[in-house]
Amino acid sequence: MKSVVRHFVLLACILLLWRSDLKAESTTDETNRFAYGANIGWINWRDGVTEGAFIGTEFCTGFVYSANAGWIHLGRGPSNDNAYSNVSSADYGVNVSDGNKLRGLAYGANVGWVKFETNGNPHLDLSTGILEGFAYGANVGWISLSNTFAYVQTMALLTTTSTSSTSSRWSVTPGVFCTMLTRSLASRLKSVDLPTFGRPIIARVGI
Repeated sequence: MKSVVRHFVLLACILLLWRSDLKAESTTDETNRFAYGANIGWINWRDGVTEGAFIGTEFCTGFVYSANAGWIHLGRGPSNDNAYSNVSSADYGVNVSDGNKLRGLAYGANVGWVKFETNGNPHLDLSTGILEGFAYGANVGWISLSNTFAYVQTMALLTTTSTSSTSSRWSVTPGVFCTMLTRSLASRLKSVDLPTFGRPIIARVGI
């Protein structure tokens, strides 16, 4: 009986830690929230109010979601509360360096490491909050944060002083222009359980 109680308490603690990692509201704009990878399709940076990406002034936290790749973790906060070291699985994530450069590692249980580095120059426009450049994963290829059809925009840096850079961009519903960009996948992931970071998550097929 005591063993059962201990296991129940342990499970409750794990669930509390899980939920605490998702409590912060995503800073990603409700409309402009999709990145795109030629090999994995659309990647949602705000899959719900609290289940999304949080982009701060020094680092990122939270999850982004792809129907074909599952959840990709941007980090849960650096050990030193300043910047991820990215030298161990206990302290990895995407940093915001030099004010606007996105640098570091994200991780997906189905796709492995996704790199945000100089080659690809992922960054955000401080005047609009729009993410630009590319991230790269050995198992997913290049991921475009901003293109002609869609882009990711953080709400934290939105301003009313500059609108010209967004006027030429198209805000569209993902899927409308997919046939112009996608190529057939060798295999499509089915709905699977993702025991990511101590919690079961079901990867949904479709956006």
